[in-house]
Amino acid sequence: RRADEALDRLSTDALAAAGGALAPAVGRGTALDLRALAAHPQEIVLRALASALGPDAPIRLDRLEACADALVAASRAGRPLRRTLAGRLLALDGAGMLAIRPEPARSRGRRTAPVTLPAAGPPHSLGNEGPGT
Repeated sequence: RRADEALDRLSTDALAAAGGALAPAVGRGTALDLRALAAHPQEIVLRALASALGPDAPIRLDRLEACADALVAASRAGRPLRRTLAGRLLALDGAGMLAIRPEPARSRGRRTAPVTLPAAGPPHSLGNEGPGT
């Protein structure tokens, strides 16, 4: 229990230092400096990211770990990255700033252009035709 309390306190402090302490990702969202957060051990990053996603976010640990690993790697490489997790859109820019906001609504099914068939032309012969035919 004491270890969990200590880790929670460290993750809260790390999240505050990264700029995301007072604005959990509800409503319009929040932003935090992922590079500052990534300077901490992985457990602190995971707990801070879970906290930034909000208390109502249903999070599976394996998905949280995979998302956090991808975000940290992208931030260290200076690459932008977009992921969704627990109903949130996480958008990392090349400078290491992570925006967290509610995931936009998805449209079910794909809209495709109608298929048009070519106009009917003369029938083609499939038989063996000699020269000049």
